[in-house]
This record gives sequence, C-alpha cells and structure tokens, in this order.
Amino acid sequence: MAAKDVKFSRDARERMLHGINILADAVKVTLGPKGRNVVIDKSFGAPRITKDGVTVAKEIELSDKFENMGAQMIREVASKTNDIAGDGTTTATVLAQSIVQEGNKAVAAGMNPMDLKRGIDLAVTEVVAALGNAAKKIKTSEEVAQVGTIAGNGDESVGKMIAEAMQKVGNEGVITVEEAKTAETGLKIAAVKAPGFGDRRKAMLEDIAILTGGQVISEDLGIKLENVGLNMLGRAKKVSISKENTTIVDGAGKKDEIQGRVAQIKQQIEETTSDYDKEKLQERLAKLAGGVAVIRVGGATEVEVKEKKDRVDDALNATRAASASAARRKSKSRKRRTASMTPSTRPVRPWKKASLQAAASHCCALRPTSRSPASMPTRLPASTSFAVHCRLRPVRSLRTQVRKLRSLPARSSTTRARPTATTPRPANMAT
Repeated sequence: MAAKDVKFSRDARERMLHGINILADAVKVTLGPKGRNVVIDKSFGAPRITKDGVTVAKEIELSDKFENMGAQMIREVASKTNDIAGDGTTTATVLAQSIVQEGNKAVAAGMNPMDLKRGIDLAVTEVVAALGNAAKKIKTSEEVAQVGTIAGNGDESVGKMIAEAMQKVGNEGVITVEEAKTAETGLKIAAVKAPGFGDRRKAMLEDIAILTGGQVISEDLGIKLENVGLNMLGRAKKVSISKENTTIVDGAGKKDEIQGRVAQIKQQIEETTSDYDKEKLQERLAKLAGGVAVIRVGGATEVEVKEKKDRVDDALNATRAASASAARRKSKSRKRRTASMTPSTRPVRPWKKASLQAAASHCCALRPTSRSPASMPTRLPASTSFAVHCRLRPVRSLRTQVRKLRSLPARSSTTRARPTATTPRPANMAT
C-alpha cells in the first residue's frame, strides 16, 4: 500500500483552496459574452481554442495532490452543471470559488462549519426563488435569437440559426450540432437499450416502429428473432447514439400512420386521469410530433470549426433552457388560474359544520350588523345543509363562509339565501 500524505485543518484547506483558485481563474476568463478564449495544448495535433468553461476545467490536472483534489471538486461542479443545464458552467465555477473562499474565511474566524452549511442552503433557496421571479419569459422568435446571440459570444448568425431551427421543430423538437465535414465511421450495427419499462416500453417500441416504417419484433406478437426478414426492419436517414439518448432523424415511416399514432396518443392523454401517465404520454407525443433539426458548423480550419461548434453548443443549450423555463412558468400559472376559476363544491364534514355553527353564533352575538339585528339566529338548525366552495385550502374557504354569514341580509324564515355569480354563498342555508 502506497504511503499517504496527510494534512489537517488550516494547512489542508489552504492547499485545496490554492488548487480551486488555479482552476477557477483559468475558467473565469471565459465568463459572459465578453469572455476570452482559452488555448489548450494537445499531446497530438493542433491546439484547441475554446470558450467553453467545462472544456477548460476538464483539461486541468495539477501536480500537487492536495491542490488537484480542490481542482477536481470544482471540475465536478462544472461537469454536473453541463449535464443538467448544458450551459452556465463558468458561472457555476465562479460561484463555487466564491463560496469556498468566503466559507474558508468564516471557518478560520471560528464559525461552526455546520451552521455555515445550513446558511448556504437557506441562501441558495432564497436566491433561486429571486432569480425565478426576476426571469423574463421568452415569447417571440426575436427574443430566442437574442438569447442565442448572447450565449454565442455576440455572433448574430448563431442566434438567428438557432431561432430558425427552434421555430421549425418547436420547443419539444430535437436539435443537434455537427461539424460540417467529418470522416465516416465504420459502425454498421449498434445495440441500444429499449426505453421505458413494462407496457410503456412496448408502446414506445411501437412508436419507433411506426416512425421508421419497421415492425416490433416480440414473442408476444408471435414473431421470433430467427424469423425476422429485411422487410420487417425500419429505416432512417440518420441515427445518432450518445450515452443517454438516441436520436432518429428522418425516419422512413408513412406520414398517415405517424399522424394516426399521434391522434391515438392525444386521445389517451384526454382519457387518462393520472398525472404521471399524462406526463409520459406527452413525452411520447413530443417525440413523435416534434421535428429534428441539424445545425452544421463549418470553418476554414479544424481549430476554427471546433471553436465555433463549442459556441453554438453553448448558445443552443442556453436558448433551450430559457425556452423550457418559460414554458414551465406558463404551465404553472395556467394551472393556478384554472384552480382559482373552477372551484369544486363538496359538503362540509360534521365537525366542520359544528365549528361553523359555533363561529356564526359567536360572530352574530358579538357583532350584530344593522341589516340583521334580530332576525339572525343565534344557532343554525340541525337540519341545515352546507356546501362550501373549496378552492385550494378548505380552512380558508371555511373562514370565508363565516365572513359571509356576518353580512347576510335580513329575510323571512322561509326564504333561502341565493348565491350570486359574484359572491358565492352556502347553499340551502336558512336565514
């Protein structure tokens, strides 16, 4: 077993902080639309020029083990941000460096590290909420182009290209970025794990078969693998396979069959009552109905092509994230409006009814109004039935009904209160 160099306390923190600063200082020069490029030496071929923060972070390896550990932690921040959002890796690196620096100062001054960690968690929640409130929704194609232009280092052609691609395929479509001239690979056959599980996997395989003009090979359908013929296979102009996703471009399926499948999925979405099933059906619908666009990046040299491809990738990911965020906020606001505009009516439970009677009696005894001085009963009849308009919180609607009881006008004992369109009142209530 190799010997280990062990460091403690301040010495360990300072060595790791030094490594963090080395990596973050190299990455932060690429921040924002005015960021500068970084030249990376390669062991073979021409050097690589890039403005992508995560690419710079992945290329840094330090000789000192403790400094390298600090650099690896920040590299993980950039890599995770790239996996989730696709962009913003430089911003994440700068924020992580600042958090570590200020946290190190606080710990050195005697602050409890766990209290510091809890404070950071609370601050993150507040900052994320503030950013969500300050975010601006993207509504037009011009705004999409502006986001792409800023993320593409001020290149307007990149922004327009991305806006055109998103306009053609929609927010749910697939957009890939390629180099204009690439060498052909020798891959002829690739095995890809089928998506989903159980019955949902079978349905998604049927979607792929319809999209490519093929046929699902399954023993459930009476078809064995040894009996498969070439006429059962599907075709596509291109199939792009990555670690997480497989993209089928320009499948050979018949248009009327694809449209029929889309209509079938839409009908299933309307019929299902499960939010989870509805979400999965909408994902399948987006994959069938959404288009696929390919952006080919060209240049005079290989170095220029790779540098521009990095910029287009960042711009595309930033634009897609902005569009998806705007769509989610729009969906949430629509759900809130629907919930507030369509209240459900349901009877009040006995214990709530008793509470309502007691509250009404108490309010009438303490605060008789000029409109109902004596005709308002001190206790409601036991046979009185209630219907509360519940929106989001039954307790709040219960209080609302109590407030309505205070302002009921004086009527004869045989008259029932009628709810109006503007002021909902409990049904079948004797006054």
